[in-house]
Amino acid sequence: MRYKILVLALFLGLILVGPKVNAQMFHDLNALGISGSDDGITGIYDQWGIYARSIINIDLGADGQFSSGDVFTINGLFKSGTLIDFTGGAIGDDEGLNSKYEITGVWNNLTGEITYISSAYSFPGVTYDWYFATFSYDPGTRFTVYVDDTPDFDSSYDSNAATFTNLASASDGIPILDIETTGGSGSIILVDYGRDGTIDTMQNGSLTLNGKIVKVYEENFMFIYGKDFYDLWQAGKNIFATLDGNLDNFEKIGDPSANYWKSDTNGSVDFTVPEPATIVLMGSALLGIGSILRRKTKKN
Repeated sequence: MRYKILVLALFLGLILVGPKVNAQMFHDLNALGISGSDDGITGIYDQWGIYARSIINIDLGADGQFSSGDVFTINGLFKSGTLIDFTGGAIGDDEGLNSKYEITGVWNNLTGEITYISSAYSFPGVTYDWYFATFSYDPGTRFTVYVDDTPDFDSSYDSNAATFTNLASASDGIPILDIETTGGSGSIILVDYGRDGTIDTMQNGSLTLNGKIVKVYEENFMFIYGKDFYDLWQAGKNIFATLDGNLDNFEKIGDPSANYWKSDTNGSVDFTVPEPATIVLMGSALLGIGSILRRKTKKN
């Protein structure tokens, strides 16, 4: 009996954490009236390679120190630097991404919370302390993605005012998607050079941010597994997006008495559409385990 339960549990586990299925995506610039370098249709790709710049406002609370429970707000802008194939390299025919056209986006008021900060780590011969911290993102922030036939993305910022100098460069194209965050998390290293409990800089972070497509503006532009995003969205299908990225180039900006930071993110975005067959298999496995457990209970 235990053997049967273990087999079914293993089967369910393989479904839940099985190998990643490549997205098999492409997009068609012709649908937007944009001329690419060739026929306007990209080759098959798996991910968007993403570069983003953020301005982070951290509320340190009454104690003025980084601590668990502190909340933050992030504004930013991003662009797709490459279309990534299944081997992790750029595809051969991107139709002139960032020379003929660009994919960009902007967001406001992405909120989150610091969930954990370690005690200070000190090492012999090292003149500073460092901390390991984790954080989480709240759901509900909307990212709008644009395609622009005039590449003009500019992520410059005013370090005194803690604002971007050309935010419009990321939002002056044709809107194609709205993605709403559903949550996420990350980790980061905090450095205290003075060993006085005050964080002087942040380094070497990573993040995963999850979202769901809540609107598709253009028909016949983006395709996944040969199916149009617009048609999938109109039919009520779920399309999910996941950003995995690395955080670096932190710098404190703005009013010295405030706690504004700028940072860069480099990573990739995956799009997925759960297949109904997967859901059926998961349900069948759960029912099978439940049936065996019920029979065992009756026997006992």
